[in-house]
Amino acid sequence: PQTMKQSYKFLSTLLILLITSFFFSHTMAQDPIPNPGFEDWSGGEPVGWNTINQNIFGTDFTCVTRDQSNPHTGTSCAKIQTITENIFIVGPVTMPGILSLGEITLDVINQTGTVTGGVPIDTRPNILKGWFRYLPGAGDSCIMGIGLSRWNGTGRDTLAYGYKTIGGQHPD
Repeated sequence: PQTMKQSYKFLSTLLILLITSFFFSHTMAQDPIPNPGFEDWSGGEPVGWNTINQNIFGTDFTCVTRDQSNPHTGTSCAKIQTITENIFIVGPVTMPGILSLGEITLDVINQTGTVTGGVPIDTRPNILKGWFRYLPGAGDSCIMGIGLSRWNGTGRDTLAYGYKTIGGQHPD
């Protein structure tokens, strides 16, 4: 089926974001967000989530890592940061930290990408609640977003979307 598509432009600033838990509040007994507390990890990535972690031309970009030093609840959280690495012949390349329930596709040459898909839910959520700790660098910002859509038989109808740009240091 078709999936909701969100485009983003690569960020060139330092970002360190610790996400400790997300969940929907609604009438369902089980939360539709997999691994909402980022407790389960496999192969260096949170189970059920997608990251931008990858190797580009022999250079590792590990922008999302497990942090067990100071989670809000539980034993771990996701640490997201923008990383700049020097790639042989290419020069410095900056990769933003991205964590998503959708599939992430990058175009490194044009420094653009898309996020498609997500997780299905069968009820209308009342609230999205979560905790984060943000430690920005000079001139830094962070963007958090969500989109809700439904399949209409031939494509996706957007029901709601929103994002928040955050700048400056925020407490838990």
